[in-house]
Amino acid sequence: MSDLADSRVDEILEDETEAEQHGLFARLTRRENDRYAVEISTALQSGGHEEQWYPVGGSVGYDASVFDAEADARDYFEDLTTLSSEAMWEKYGEQGLWVTR
Repeated sequence: MSDLADSRVDEILEDETEAEQHGLFARLTRRENDRYAVEISTALQSGGHEEQWYPVGGSVGYDASVFDAEADARDYFEDLTTLSSEAMWEKYGEQGLWVTR
């Protein structure tokens, strides 16, 4: 695993899933500290994604999409991969849990 965010991943619970409406891929992981993270990677025009994965919001010290409970992380993962940008902003914007491209 090539980046700092990946080094904390203990187990991938949900493999990469394309969220085409947002131009990204998402995955759900359990980290070494027994917290759960929804991580994203930018979609590439080739159909794949970048190699690096980050919690929503950025790569350096920002962990808004890291949760104590697996159920909360799964709910966010499901929303991220199915809801529109507008619905995500409405539901998560005030919590800092939404990204913009």
